[in-house]
Amino acid sequence: MGQQPVYDFNINIKFVGLVILGILLVDFLINLVRRAKTYKSNKKVINNIWGKEPKKKYIDSDFVLLADFFRYKMKTNNFIHVIDDITWNDIDMKNVFIRINNCLSTLGENLLYYVLKTPIFNKEDLNKRDEYIEFFAKNKEKRVKLQNIIINIGEERNESIINYLSNGQNKGSKRILAYIVLSAVFVISLIGLMFKSEIFLYIFLSSAIINVIVYYKTSEKRKGKIEVVKYISKIVLGSKEILKLNYDEIHEYNLKLKKAFKNLKNIHWKSSVLLKPLDLDLLSFLKVFLLFELIVYEDIINHIYKYKEEIMETYETIGYIDALISIASYREGLQYYVKPELLDTNQGVIIDCEDIYHPLIKNPIGNSISTDESILITGSNATGKSTFLKTLAINSILAQTIYTSTARKYRSSFFRTYTSMALRDDLFNNESYFIVEIKSLKRILKDLNNDIPILCFIDEILRGTNTIERIAASSQVLKHLNNQNALCFAATHDIELTDILKNHYVNYHFQEKIVDNEIIFDYKLHKGKTKSRNAIKLLEIMGYEKKIIDSALLSIDKYINENKWIII
Repeated sequence: MGQQPVYDFNINIKFVGLVILGILLVDFLINLVRRAKTYKSNKKVINNIWGKEPKKKYIDSDFVLLADFFRYKMKTNNFIHVIDDITWNDIDMKNVFIRINNCLSTLGENLLYYVLKTPIFNKEDLNKRDEYIEFFAKNKEKRVKLQNIIINIGEERNESIINYLSNGQNKGSKRILAYIVLSAVFVISLIGLMFKSEIFLYIFLSSAIINVIVYYKTSEKRKGKIEVVKYISKIVLGSKEILKLNYDEIHEYNLKLKKAFKNLKNIHWKSSVLLKPLDLDLLSFLKVFLLFELIVYEDIINHIYKYKEEIMETYETIGYIDALISIASYREGLQYYVKPELLDTNQGVIIDCEDIYHPLIKNPIGNSISTDESILITGSNATGKSTFLKTLAINSILAQTIYTSTARKYRSSFFRTYTSMALRDDLFNNESYFIVEIKSLKRILKDLNNDIPILCFIDEILRGTNTIERIAASSQVLKHLNNQNALCFAATHDIELTDILKNHYVNYHFQEKIVDNEIIFDYKLHKGKTKSRNAIKLLEIMGYEKKIIDSALLSIDKYINENKWIII
């Protein structure tokens, strides 16, 4: 029998070494070019969005994730007051958030949402917040460098980072030992190839196939968690880059990041393995065939579990920077704005503003009001009553959150803001509109106290019931609110309330004119109660039969003169 052929690779160690060095050099150059292109692209994005209306797209589930940090804080903090869901929805604060949100990261978006939901009741804290906003507005070069770091952290709206960090069951598994064994077998078989053995060849090929399958199967199965860990790694890398800038103007934030980073160094240097994209390079080879990414992933999970408080602190700090930059950008794009003057509790309960406008309306019309008394507003539909209430409510929140008012002057007490406006039937809980409304009003009455005044806005109070009971009950509710530590703005169609409450509420109105059968609104606030009787005129303009119009006018005359309705 002839001699069995022996497998011969004719391996040249020097050649293999040169190939590896070449791959590393090419990989270095590719990364260098990639980083330069990314920086240039990021800078263009940053410059293009500054001071502009955001063009971000959202789906409903995004707002669940964007409220994560707020919900987390609600579990761990006792706030003086938060903007509740009824108020938030009544005045469309979601779209106010969308208008302000030029954040470059999910961290920033979460912190911006949190800021808008939690008013501040301390001048010093608001002034400090404003100092940072002003720094970002006036120092473009430094701001852009910070934003370039934050944009590389980016957005993650598919998985909840906060839920992952606050969940105590995220300790790494024992799979890491299995991954290390599989990786070791591959390395040993690779070295064994130099001994020209067929056994090592078969082991090498089998190991390569097994490791590739394990890598892709595990990556797919744990995709969501891996993405979360990758995002946390980006946060840690971002904190290190911000610390390198060492800006004195954000020294307070640097101290927080530096303290947290002491325990996050291991995550930092291992993060490059997770964040490196799969290319045809040596690191990708290590990630797949040596299961290096999975090993590092399990190891990082253990560090995250151990130092989640430091990660949460880093999350909050970078997110806050991003949110404040977004607020500075928002100010830049406003038609005009003013920093509010907020008064101490011993200076009375007051709101005083000039040319205040709704921040979501194109070409808005400003209005002015100065009062330490509650206000009752009357007027026809579409004249601007509800919009004015929303304008004041939104600005009362913006004043105590982003220290910005869309007005030429805004001076007020610190308030806890509530609304009861855009309510509807609650079909899910089988509650009628009236039940929903009285519960909405009850929450305001329940929160009255002598510490911090309430600023409340009520639109069409108790409209879910009959006229007699509505007027009787609503007049007493409004009187009670006025007699407490509260300032109330109420809009109504019930003219009777203007006389019933004249000793408690100051009357204002919005009006319209009909010129040449065309309705003209000025959207301006006027003193006194409405004297408009244009509803029936509008029916006439819309082509209702003359008989209907004449009979309606006759009924009005009868009621005004005799306080009785015609029986028809």
